[in-house]
Amino acid sequence: EGAVSQRDLNRTQRRYLSLRRQADWLADATDRLAERLEQDSRERPDPEGGVAARTRRLPRSTPEVTWDRVAPDAWLSLRGEADLRAAAASSPSGEDARAWEAEDRLRRLAGAAAWLARQLAHDGSQGRALLLVQPLAGEPLGLDSLVEALQSLLRRGFELRVSVLRSDARTGTLLQVDGELAAVAASLEQGVHLLAGETGLCPVQVAVVPSALATPPEPGPVVRVWYPGRRVLDLRSGILTRRAPEPAHLQMFAQGALPLEAAP
Repeated sequence: EGAVSQRDLNRTQRRYLSLRRQADWLADATDRLAERLEQDSRERPDPEGGVAARTRRLPRSTPEVTWDRVAPDAWLSLRGEADLRAAAASSPSGEDARAWEAEDRLRRLAGAAAWLARQLAHDGSQGRALLLVQPLAGEPLGLDSLVEALQSLLRRGFELRVSVLRSDARTGTLLQVDGELAAVAASLEQGVHLLAGETGLCPVQVAVVPSALATPPEPGPVVRVWYPGRRVLDLRSGILTRRAPEPAHLQMFAQGALPLEAAP
């Protein structure tokens, strides 16, 4: 009688619920996207003097867009708040904003579908990965915020267990990630994360390592830039958030690195 706690479920039952949530979200998101596209398709040309034509000339409410689209190399010039405001001011609006909204939904759908395909192809066994978050130069400010964001992403976005094995300002933080497809999820954040501050951009390497004492691999490409106030520029998608990203945004960025056709 009463509610069932996660502690009362076995691994198979928890896996089923996780897959069901992912599948239900995909089905709902697909339906909402189809309804939106159908609604847009109903708009038909009208005589220039007709009511519909006059209505189209009225200002349209712009959908809420929580980010701006920037060029892949924008991080080379976006150093401070003034640069970020300039990028936001030059952001397209109106119909372009509506296109962004549709593209956002498609990106989330593709990423979520790719992750669900991975889950379905997996045997459900539990895995473990060690994720190293290590400064490549100095002791950058904002390192703790980056570690917290990665932990939140892995816990809430991928339903994994995360514990801190060690934390040091110089040698970095080592996270232990446990759960289904732990190594795959952790590897999606591999690369260089840049922490922007008054002294410039401080590189931090995020890498999956085989053991706590292993030498980290060579730094990979730049994945993301984290600005003061926790605004984020994701280089893989070209998205500059207008505020601190929610775990759902980080999940979209991470899953977007997993091609749908690559799922086994």
